[in-house]
Amino acid sequence: MVFFSVVIPTYNRSNFLPNTINSVLHQNFFDFEILIIDDGSTDNTEEIIKSYIQSDNRINYFKIKNSERGAARNLGIQKANGKWIVFLDSDDVFLSDHLFHIKSLIEKFSEISIFTTAYNFNEDGRIYNSAVNILKSQLYDYQLLLKGNPFACNICVKKNALKKIIPFPENRMYSGMEDWIFLFTNSWIQDFYHSDKITVQMNEHPHRSMRFNTDIIQKRINATQYIKTAFKLSKSEKRKLQGYSYYFFAIHYYLDGSNFKSFSNSLKALLNLGLKEKILTLVIKGIIGRKWVKKIKNSR
Repeated sequence: MVFFSVVIPTYNRSNFLPNTINSVLHQNFFDFEILIIDDGSTDNTEEIIKSYIQSDNRINYFKIKNSERGAARNLGIQKANGKWIVFLDSDDVFLSDHLFHIKSLIEKFSEISIFTTAYNFNEDGRIYNSAVNILKSQLYDYQLLLKGNPFACNICVKKNALKKIIPFPENRMYSGMEDWIFLFTNSWIQDFYHSDKITVQMNEHPHRSMRFNTDIIQKRINATQYIKTAFKLSKSEKRKLQGYSYYFFAIHYYLDGSNFKSFSNSLKALLNLGLKEKILTLVIKGIIGRKWVKKIKNSR
């Protein structure tokens, strides 16, 4: 049995996959396998992966009918031979010490079954921090996730934990939010440890699944409703959950140029969360509009 199983779901990401796979192969901890779950790609993904398989027997390839990432990741969990499962999206990369660092955390916190680490973004060579980078290294529970999921799917879980890991939702109505539901569900049962060390780099590009669009807003609505109904939240927790979802909507509507919808959702966020500077700023931006905000910034 290997120590880590790195599960990589992919769909038509042949242009990113080599960097992603190489980032795992070049880790400074070597006891791992790679499971690439091809979610029905129609590009040359299979051809690329087969070239890797010929040179490294740690790589396993499974092709399935397109079923979205939740189903692909769940298959990876089922097929994994490792003691621990580490998720990696097919357009992102591990920094060279990612697995070694998680191994050190596992040894230090032997009672923990879920770990996350910090990450940054790479946009055409420009490196910048993510929202998760403000979080300190410590234990967290589901309360943090009422705001949403700042960790994406940068998650490591113990395959045969005492408190069994609940799989990802596979319904397409949650696509893009399945990692939030997965982490919320499992952190409801057990606390997780987050490390503030940056060990993953996400590739920010126009086709990234979380780029602003109205479809992801609907998926957030669906996921919010799921969490509301599936868990016994207090009234204040429900307000926090709904308030941050309104804030999420407002940001995406603003980026999409829907100023009135951004403004109205910002107000709803204020009603649920109270006066917060970042929401008030978004209210003002919604009134002015993104086009004029850009002009004002450029004129300085």
